Amino acid sequence: MKGHLSYQIYSFWGLLPLWILCASSTNTCTVRHEAADCSHLKLTHIPDDLPTNITVLNLTHNQLRRLPPVNFTRYSQLTILDGGFNSISKLEP
Repeated sequence: MKGHLSYQIYSFWGLLPLWILCASSTNTCTVRHEAADCSHLKLTHIPDDLPTNITVLNLTHNQLRRLPPVNFTRYSQLTILDGGFNSISKLEP
């Protein structure tokens, strides 16, 4: 029993760096059809590398303070923008 437990502990510590690497590499938006999900990524600015034809952009649960209109000019087909659960204090025209 003791040998089995120490094997599990060694396995955990051996896989931990791999898990950290995988977790850190997933900090990109997921795009399906014309919807971009950028939620829960700790973003501080709006991504500028998404497909230009997106119609939905989910920016919820990040660290955004502003939503500058200039950041949305390349997404001319955008019809739904969700910026909830951020630190946005003011919306610009």
